[in-house]
Amino acid sequence: KEMQPGFHAMYILSAFLVLFGLINLVNTSVTNLLARGREIGTLQAVGLSGRQLNRMLQTEGLLYTAGTAAFTLTVGTAFGYFVYRILKKLGMSLHYHYPVIPICLFIAVLLFVQLIISALTVQNLKRHSLVERIKEGE
Repeated sequence: KEMQPGFHAMYILSAFLVLFGLINLVNTSVTNLLARGREIGTLQAVGLSGRQLNRMLQTEGLLYTAGTAAFTLTVGTAFGYFVYRILKKLGMSLHYHYPVIPICLFIAVLLFVQLIISALTVQNLKRHSLVERIKEGE
């Protein structure tokens, strides 16, 4: 019971880091896609179909998500275990349990957010004509 406030603080910090990571992912994805508007327009001008564009954006998003998940699983797990070892050396009686459910939820949210970003990007691209997108970069 004495350690409850510390655990609550760690959960709040973890939630903040997850939220910050998701916002960063959205920002990076959207900025990348907006900067590539001319490139995407050119690809569509030479025959890229809407289905191919959607698949390309989803694949790129999944690669971002895979990189983020790999980083989280390696660095995050190592950091969590490192903190556990430090607290154990300080004399706290703790038991380390690998956070399977939170990690699965985090990866599911990442995938969901990335798929939404891809879908919204395709919708946004459809609002502008092909000529507008190609001229936008000039």
